[in-house]
Amino acid sequence: MNRIGFVTGMQSEAACLTEISNTSSDNRHLISCAGGSPGRAYAAAEKLIENGASRLISFGICGALDPAIRPGHIALPSHVINPQKESFSADPGWRDALSKRFSSSIPVHAGSLMTTEIAVSAVAEKHSLHQRTGASTVDMESAGVGAKAAEANIPFIVIRAAADPAERALPQSALFGLAPNGNTRPAAVIGQLARRPWELVELLRLGKDSAQALEALRRVALLGF
Repeated sequence: MNRIGFVTGMQSEAACLTEISNTSSDNRHLISCAGGSPGRAYAAAEKLIENGASRLISFGICGALDPAIRPGHIALPSHVINPQKESFSADPGWRDALSKRFSSSIPVHAGSLMTTEIAVSAVAEKHSLHQRTGASTVDMESAGVGAKAAEANIPFIVIRAAADPAERALPQSALFGLAPNGNTRPAAVIGQLARRPWELVELLRLGKDSAQALEALRRVALLGF
């Protein structure tokens, strides 16, 4: 049976799949949440394969490095790069088929994606990473998934929706908001915001951008994989 294994970083990303298609409980697909870590994403992908996944998708939100990529746009990168500068290619036929399917209703971008071990939060960091690597987007999971897919010799693609655009910094208080299991930690964010009250406007804007990204993920989930 052709079962897709989805690796996400956050439970809210996984919910975009389960809310629409009950994906987690059917016989076709499997979902694992890695909580924003390439190492945990690799382990999650490994477990999905053990449980019967024959293809892998890194699915969720990303940050934009290319100024042309706006909140809610979809990234379908041709390859992903890890911090050690290793590259893992997305399956070209699968990726091209989904690009055609998605682009009829939502902006889709190609390029490459950089996976980092810590969040890229400052605008200057985003610009530098874009210039040094040529990557269009950034996340914290996809290279781990790609590495395991390459090792297992199974197809792999990345489907990511942009949240924060290249010209906006991530507020520092937001960086405390994700637990290792992918759950959000609102109390931790509020605690940090109490120390940085000037970040409130930026945090609210990030919430709006993230909501656009999650809605884009729901839309592509409806279109199918």
